Amino acid sequence: MLVIKTVIPKHRDSCFSDIVSLALDAFLQTQMKNMIFFAGTKSMSILLSKPSAVLSDFVKQYWFIDSVVSDDARYMQRIVPSGLPELMFFQGSRPSVVESGRNLESDAVISGHHKSFFDFQITDSFSLFAVTFQPHGLRVFFDVPGSEFQNNKVPLRLLLKEEASEIEERIASETDFCGKVNWIETYLLKQLRKRSEWYEFKRLDYCLGGLIRKKGLISVEELASQAFLSRKQFERKFSDFVGTSPKLYLRIVRFQNAIHQKAVNPHLNMTELAYGCGFYDQSHMVNEFKKLSGLTPKEYFSVCEPVSDLYRVY
Repeated sequence: MLVIKTVIPKHRDSCFSDIVSLALDAFLQTQMKNMIFFAGTKSMSILLSKPSAVLSDFVKQYWFIDSVVSDDARYMQRIVPSGLPELMFFQGSRPSVVESGRNLESDAVISGHHKSFFDFQITDSFSLFAVTFQPHGLRVFFDVPGSEFQNNKVPLRLLLKEEASEIEERIASETDFCGKVNWIETYLLKQLRKRSEWYEFKRLDYCLGGLIRKKGLISVEELASQAFLSRKQFERKFSDFVGTSPKLYLRIVRFQNAIHQKAVNPHLNMTELAYGCGFYDQSHMVNEFKKLSGLTPKEYFSVCEPVSDLYRVY
């Protein structure tokens, strides 16, 4: 059974749980966070929280999963590009990445933007607390080009050395979701105060806001013009802050918008969805879904609830 709760903090130092609680038996084959379950027996609880107002330009949300896997069971979890990088803290077992056949190298990892889907194999119970950043928000807190995280799951200790162990221990020591959220918010606010140069962030923030509002239906040339940069200059800045090329990110946004539009208008057929989301035709949309999720749109919507974190509004 999957249980989803939305936890809304009143401010940075307080957090209210049990505001919204939904038991969704229909989601036995699905899960939020752009994850698709293919096989296995599990019980899962998911908590979601928006950030405080001062961090909302940089952080999209916080979430927590507590997953229980039956003895000798295993299940596959497909992750598709969401357009949002994340900092993840695992407790208990860690999943293995199927295509590489190896476990994650650390309990705390930064997952950057991905070009395509990948599969987690989970064979034991675990819990996971995560910070989902805005598309360009990760760059503010870690003084590393965003492109270094593309298609990677980078151990936090490689970036923060000894400080990473303290962060992991503090997150693990907080026994409830609200405690984890409040602690990580305090830490992120301290990091934010250390930043002094905001010009480039604001430039990209403006362009990304328009890009997402227009649902990916904008050219790279127009985005570069808005930033008062040449196309090559803009592509370098975009890769530095966001971590991927503008062209790929436009594809991910259109994909995420198609998921969102299907949620808002569940009766849309595939042709209506394709043209409404700016694909050339239905065949174009099918190809994009297969590249980004490994599934056709019909297959995707048959096994996954159409929920887009990129377009989630609290």
